[in-house]
Amino acid sequence: MIAFHAQQAVEKSLKAAIEEYELDSVRVHSLERLLEIVKPHVEIDADLLLIDMLDKLYVDARYPGNLGLLPNGTPSLAHAEKFNSFARTVCQNIKSVLEAKRQRD
Repeated sequence: MIAFHAQQAVEKSLKAAIEEYELDSVRVHSLERLLEIVKPHVEIDADLLLIDMLDKLYVDARYPGNLGLLPNGTPSLAHAEKFNSFARTVCQNIKSVLEAKRQRD
């Protein structure tokens, strides 16, 4: 569950930045694609391997019984900790950028 919610937190944070900067309206869930859209506006030190793994979580989680599973099964505790840490970092980074933008506007 931690891994699935980490994917959702990163996705929603990236979409918040897209909304704030009035970028393309996107109906995608791919973190890689969302990251490409916000990168010109928000500096994010993204681990592309984690982005790829989290993307796979979302695709597989759409099917009952697979919620939060990686292609090879349940994420390890180490993976869950990395996902959680990464999601927190992305969320905090985007929050800081959006707060700074609002102060400038």
